[in-house]
Amino acid sequence: MTAASGQVWSSCVFLCLLVLSSAFRIPQTQENDEQLGGLVANFNDWVAKSNFPVNKLKVQVLPGMRAGAIATEEIQDNELYLSVPFDTIMSEQVLPRFKDLFAVTQELANQYGADNFHVLLFLLLQEMHNPKSFWKPYLDLLPRRVEVPLYFSEDELQLLKGSTLLKEIQQEGAQLDKKFEFLQKRIFEKYPRVFLKDIYTKENYVWATAILNSRSIWINGRRHLIPLLDMINCMEGPDPTRVHFTRRNDTANTADTKASWRFQAGEQVFENYGQSNRNYFQYHGFVLSPNSHDCVDVPFTFLKDDDPHYSIKNTLLRQIGINALSKGFCLNGRNIPSDLIGAMRIVHSKGPELSGNLDVPNTASAKKDIAVYKHIKTVCRERLNGYPTTAQEDEDLLASDSLSARQRSAILFRLSEKRLLQRTMQLCQDHAKSLKQPKSEIKTEL
Repeated sequence: MTAASGQVWSSCVFLCLLVLSSAFRIPQTQENDEQLGGLVANFNDWVAKSNFPVNKLKVQVLPGMRAGAIATEEIQDNELYLSVPFDTIMSEQVLPRFKDLFAVTQELANQYGADNFHVLLFLLLQEMHNPKSFWKPYLDLLPRRVEVPLYFSEDELQLLKGSTLLKEIQQEGAQLDKKFEFLQKRIFEKYPRVFLKDIYTKENYVWATAILNSRSIWINGRRHLIPLLDMINCMEGPDPTRVHFTRRNDTANTADTKASWRFQAGEQVFENYGQSNRNYFQYHGFVLSPNSHDCVDVPFTFLKDDDPHYSIKNTLLRQIGINALSKGFCLNGRNIPSDLIGAMRIVHSKGPELSGNLDVPNTASAKKDIAVYKHIKTVCRERLNGYPTTAQEDEDLLASDSLSARQRSAILFRLSEKRLLQRTMQLCQDHAKSLKQPKSEIKTEL
C-alpha cells in the first residue's frame, strides 16, 4: 500500500460533482408534510417495538426543522432520558450479522488499516437498498437531501468568498474523483458480489457521506448512527458550557444520554453540540445563534524571509508548538489565545531580548504588547476586508424573502464570521488602550 492510497481510503471529502445513475438512486427530493408524517409514525412505532430501556421522546414533524424530538413526559436536568440498545444502533458492533460485508471489511482493515467511517458508510448504503432491513423505518426517515456545502453549486459556494472555509471545501472537493476512483477500482470492482455496482455509485456515496457527517454520534472515538438520538436538534441551553455527551453503558450494552437542562412534557428536546458555526454550517447546514462555542478562523504569518532574527525567532516559535511560518487561530471575540499572544511577542521582540535568557513568549511589556494587539487587529481587519460585502449589506440581504435556504445559510455563516472579527478587533483595541494608561487606571485584566 502506498501512502497516497492509504490516505484516499481513510480520508473524508465533502464536495462533488454528482454523477447521476439510472440504477438504484437515493432520491434528492424531499417528501411533503403528509408523507413525512407517515414516515414519522412508522418510526415511532418501530422505536416502541424495539423496547428501549429508557425513552422519554417521540419524533414529530416540525415546520422549518423538518422533524425533531418531543418530550413525552417531564425531563429533569441531568436525568437519563434515552437509552438505546447497541443492537439497534448502526455501528461496527452489528457488522458480524452481515457475513459477506463483515468478511470484506476485515480484509480491508488488514490491508489498508481500520476505517470506521467507510465501514459505517458501506453498511448504510447496503441497508438503504434492503427492503427487509431491520432499520427500514429509521432509514426511511433519513433526509434524502442534506442542505450542506457538499451539494452547493459554484455560484452558491462563491457566497463564501472571503472565508477560509471556501478554499477548504474546494480543496476537499478536488480529491473526490481520485478518492472514488480508488474505491471503485481497488474495492468495489474487486468485491462485486458485496459492493453492487448499482448501489455504490458516486451519487449514493456522496449522500451517505453527508448523512454520516451530519448525524454521526461519537462514542469512544467511533462513529455511530443512533436512531432517535440523531433526531434531536441543536440549541444552546441555560448553561452553554454543558454540551451533548452520550456514553456507552457496558453493563446494559446501551448508549445512554442525560439531559443538559430541564424540559416540560410536549416541549421540543434539544442538545448543545458544542461546536463552532464553521462546523455546523459545513457538516449540518445551519448556523446557530447564540453560539458561545463559535470562533472565526484567521491565518497568521509570523516571519518574513528578510527578518534579521529569522533563525532565533523560528526556533522560539517551534518551542511553543508553532512549526510553520503561518498558522490559523480560531478567534472567539472574547479573549485572545495565549499561544497567539506568545507567538506575536516573539515576532515583535528585538535583538537584545532574543539573545538573553528571557522566556520571550511569556515576557510582557506594555510597548511590546501594544504592538502585539495592533498586529492582531490589523490581520483581522485585512481578513474582514477580504469579504465582498459588509456586515450591514449581509443583514440587508437576509431581510429579503427571495433567498434560497442555501443562500441564506451561507450569508448567515459569513455574517457570523464578520461579527467575530469585529469583536476581536474591538477587544484588541481595548487591550492596547489599557496598556497606554497609568497602572493605577488599568481595569482590564490582560
